[in-house]
Amino acid sequence: MKGPKKTWPKPESEKAKITDQLLPYKSIPRCELCDIEFNHPIMAKAHLTGKPHHKKLKALGLPVPEICVDKSRPDWREKLAQANSKKVKTETGADQIHADLPWPD
Repeated sequence: MKGPKKTWPKPESEKAKITDQLLPYKSIPRCELCDIEFNHPIMAKAHLTGKPHHKKLKALGLPVPEICVDKSRPDWREKLAQANSKKVKTETGADQIHADLPWPD
């Protein structure tokens, strides 16, 4: 038996207010790699920090930008380093897919 259907909070609700953690995601309207449009920064964060997006990056040999890591986790730096430790493509493609996302230092 399935549980109740999850719904995104409406933008005017208390839960959907843009917090400091969501500010970097506010200006990202879509993910070109996965061909997904975002209606709210909550959706952008959920997608960019999720496994399906990371699997596509890995399959293409692209590095994981810092914005694609959930910084609310205490081990986020370790996870980012681990994701980018493998050899990645630096040719055209990586900069086109995530052109406006901040890359790790």
